[in-house]
Amino acid sequence: RTDVGSRELQVGNMTDFCFGRSASRAFATLTLISTTLLFASASSALDFDFEQFAHGEIVLGTVDGVTIGADNFNRTFDYAVAFDSTQTGTSDLDLEAGSGPWSGGNLAGTQLGTMMILQENNTGCDTGTCSDPDDERGRPAGVISLDFSIALLDFGFDAVDIESLAAENAIITFFDGQTSQSVDLLDFFDDTSQYYDSTLELGNNTANRFSPITADSLGLDQIDRIEFQLGGSGALDNLVGTPVPEPSTALLIGLGLGALATQRRRNAS
Repeated sequence: RTDVGSRELQVGNMTDFCFGRSASRAFATLTLISTTLLFASASSALDFDFEQFAHGEIVLGTVDGVTIGADNFNRTFDYAVAFDSTQTGTSDLDLEAGSGPWSGGNLAGTQLGTMMILQENNTGCDTGTCSDPDDERGRPAGVISLDFSIALLDFGFDAVDIESLAAENAIITFFDGQTSQSVDLLDFFDDTSQYYDSTLELGNNTANRFSPITADSLGLDQIDRIEFQLGGSGALDNLVGTPVPEPSTALLIGLGLGALATQRRRNAS
């Protein structure tokens, strides 16, 4: 028979025949839970880039569940701004990808597109789009903050044009409410540190991907805010993270386990 309803009935009967009705119901329950969890996880994961912004556009405020803030230590204004690395002839050649793209780092050869910088000047910024995007070179430059509407279990990012350990005394502070822990840039280059990564390379026009740091490794339950203290020039891109499971997800798991336990009791009787 060819109609959809008949095929579904035949499949259901075959499952009952091979495994018994109890196993068939348990299988259906597990399939429903697994499918629901898969889509719930995929829909809420943090995967944030800056491609939606125009070159020079101010990116402060809340976008896709991430609230972005800026504090420039050297100016009377505070702007986080989009910088399109595919542009040429800008005021910051070190942030231009070039033909390589990038002169070094573990992302050399990878085009990144638009990134986020702490803006050095306020030319044209009153329009919402700064006409001369250029990252702050003062040392230290300032802080870019990220607040997450859904707390994270881990967090990773890309960084461009971090010049050197001596020049860029950068610090990343992770928050869980009022509790915080910091990771220094030096920790990624110290082979005794749990965050050491031998693939990282600093210097002008370099691009690097920093592997996700877990809340557990920091002694935190979750991460709901991050502050990047920039030692000087640099840009951020491709923010990624695993969300803390929502209460509804835990409830689904509990309901599924309860259904299976009930089915086992029925089988035993």
